[in-house]
Amino acid sequence: MKVTRKLILPSLMILILITIGIVVVDTLTNLANADQREKETLANLETVFSARVEALKAFSIGLAIEVANNPEVQAAFAAGDRARLTELTLPAYKLIDAQFDVPQHQFHLPPATSFLRLHQLDQFGDDLSTFRFTVLAANELKQPLAGIEIGRGGLGVRGLAPVSYEDTHIGTVEFGLNVDQSLLDDLNAQFGSDWQIFLRREPAEIATFIGATGETEGPISDLLFQASTFDEPVFGQAEAYTTALLGTTALSQININEKAYT
Repeated sequence: MKVTRKLILPSLMILILITIGIVVVDTLTNLANADQREKETLANLETVFSARVEALKAFSIGLAIEVANNPEVQAAFAAGDRARLTELTLPAYKLIDAQFDVPQHQFHLPPATSFLRLHQLDQFGDDLSTFRFTVLAANELKQPLAGIEIGRGGLGVRGLAPVSYEDTHIGTVEFGLNVDQSLLDDLNAQFGSDWQIFLRREPAEIATFIGATGETEGPISDLLFQASTFDEPVFGQAEAYTTALLGTTALSQININEKAYT
């Protein structure tokens, strides 16, 4: 009996240790797999967002090129005839805005002075060179381009095209599309994921972003809140945002109403 016990007990201990080891390895493997799936999901969502932005860029550039190639528009812009330029472009802009939600249409004189805002007819002549770098680039390069920038209305896609008259560059024309709450709501409805937009404080304040107030404070002092699919802003760990601002991908996990978010 003692011999049997001596043989059985060590065997049971080994079996228990093996079982515990298998459970631990299996748990760690599952956690690693879950972490990998989360990273893949986030990467896929990043691709989706980038593709949506690229589509907005292509659309805005297409609109800008169409206007820039109009000979009557070229002549009115070259003559500095704001009234005639408005007459030529405002009716079409109103139709485009009503159908596709295009909140901005603007002409600029080099290097970056607003000549005509079709969306704000009474505001012109201001220097945009401190924050509208796509305008500066389009006037310098004299070629169509698009980018995502912070403006007075927040984050947006800007598509620009150079305008010439009698082979002389005279300025640029621009269409602007918002990257805002409506876009996030659309992505949320399509993919079931929640989204938020935070802006860098310094460029937002330079652009006199209308939301740059105490009500829009972000998770760290360098960020301002713009939009969210949550009922109110949700913040992760502060160090994750600091890391992200340095150009490195950072993950932060939080729980909201017993649901985990990364």
